[in-house]
Amino acid sequence: MGGGSFPEMGFKAYGKPGKIFVEVVLVASQFGFCTAYVYFIASQIGGIGGVIPCTTSDNDECTGGVDLNVWVWLPICMLIYVPLVMVRKIEVFAATHVFADAMIVITLVIIFAYAGMDISKYGTKFESIKPVGDLWADAIGFSVYTYEGIGVILPIQEVTADKKNYYKLLCITVTLIAVLYIVFGEFTAIAWGDNESFDQPLITSSLPEKSVVTYILKIVFSFNLFFSYPLVIHPANLVVESWLFDGWPKSRKRQMGKNVSRSVIVAISCVVALSVYDSLDKFLSITGSLTCIPVAFLIPAGLHLQVIAKPENDTKAKIIDYSILTGGTIAMLYCTTVAILTFSD
Repeated sequence: MGGGSFPEMGFKAYGKPGKIFVEVVLVASQFGFCTAYVYFIASQIGGIGGVIPCTTSDNDECTGGVDLNVWVWLPICMLIYVPLVMVRKIEVFAATHVFADAMIVITLVIIFAYAGMDISKYGTKFESIKPVGDLWADAIGFSVYTYEGIGVILPIQEVTADKKNYYKLLCITVTLIAVLYIVFGEFTAIAWGDNESFDQPLITSSLPEKSVVTYILKIVFSFNLFFSYPLVIHPANLVVESWLFDGWPKSRKRQMGKNVSRSVIVAISCVVALSVYDSLDKFLSITGSLTCIPVAFLIPAGLHLQVIAKPENDTKAKIIDYSILTGGTIAMLYCTTVAILTFSD
């Protein structure tokens, strides 16, 4: 189908309705990813040094450290993210993206090291690993949530210097990430599967609470999320701005309008993240099921079916596309429904 963006492909395949559907799903998915970044900063930085964020209006429920209402992170995150999202060219974040990758590698190494030490000290927790648990439907949403970077693949391709080898590098990267996710999940489950902290949304909750290494890890990984946020929200900003400012001539007025739009999106993402603070796992499961399944499976299969399989009358390709569309739709509806019905559990 050539280059371009997801919305452009949706328009070529299904016209304006296809373009709008792709845009809505893309905005929702990227927005959902960014709420998780806000949660991480509020929960992890807030917990350093005994500062425990309060998630209710009743401060008596907070124990230990300093009572800090979770909403204090709204202006803090706004001050961090608003200036960053004003950057128009995502190439600027190339250097910070390398830093982010380094922080991810360091975080993985540290978590693997702590998990390995606990296994050597306390033994394995194989009995805690069940083939299918009560939250298996949520697990599907979380699994698809790992496609959080899919919305920026095409924008990055447009600005990359080596477009010829981009697809090859992409395939290698996705394969390595898939293997790493499986190994990481199983290894940490073997180490901490019977710990209460392992049921928390973030794996860092299983690290030693009073360790200096843990404090440093949370801080540097938060810096990673500072610079990842504008990159991940970038596709959503482009779509929203195409809705609001289409046809506006280049001017100071349009630039200021885009600045306001981006600031509002940051504010909304922060409000949503802090509003679902106690139910982030369910929120992310809904985000994964309702928005990531379409972006990762339904839209690519639908585009391939309409533009390639049907014109070429490729029966095998049609069967594969229809299978993906059917399975993806069923998974999306079922997992989203389960997550919504159990949201407050």
